[in-house]
Amino acid sequence: MRAIKFCYPQTCLHCQNETGDDAALVCNTCAELLELIDPKERCEICFGQKTDGEMICLECRRKRPKQKKVISCFEWEGPARSLLLQFTQGGRPWLAKGLASFLLLAKERANLPQPDFLIALPPPFFHFFEQSYDPNLLLAKELGLILSVPVLQLFERCEEEYLHSLLVRNESGEVSYRALKMKGKQNTQLIENKVLFVIGDLYDKGTMIDAMVTKLKYYHPKLVYVLTVCR
Repeated sequence: MRAIKFCYPQTCLHCQNETGDDAALVCNTCAELLELIDPKERCEICFGQKTDGEMICLECRRKRPKQKKVISCFEWEGPARSLLLQFTQGGRPWLAKGLASFLLLAKERANLPQPDFLIALPPPFFHFFEQSYDPNLLLAKELGLILSVPVLQLFERCEEEYLHSLLVRNESGEVSYRALKMKGKQNTQLIENKVLFVIGDLYDKGTMIDAMVTKLKYYHPKLVYVLTVCR
């Protein structure tokens, strides 16, 4: 084993330099760039940049979205982007445990309440033809183990999202809640008046995560938070 480590030392998943530690995922230089986003500097709804010193950004003040608060660990750049790509596309499901720890840190830093349920963002329709695991579900399960909170799989993506993509987008080009359908028979009363965390790898406005939040509102949860690794 030592000979293998000597011939093939652990390299940083971002810059490819040697880490100097067989257990390290990134080198010390790249690790210093993994700094959690400060929630005080972000919009209290979408977690986007605030430009005028207000608690809520201008776009959210115009749209007035309800029952949603987004928290992300990192921006979609640098070592965080590389780690997430290795997890979602690089065949490294074991990264879920470490990324879930970042989600926990972001939750605590933002003073989010304890959730009643975690809900994983469903994978794309053809996802399992490309990869044998569901990254969002793995993230949710690992965070659920840390928080002792159950994970629900309520929805799946509609085939129409791919065959008739224009039909599931609203006038502003955002993904519609109609892109999601109930996964089998579900007891939706479970989530009534409950605190829900939607767990995903990457957040971007107007995409499937926002569609899921809209869908969840029809079942009268108390609060819905979105928790992602990057944005």
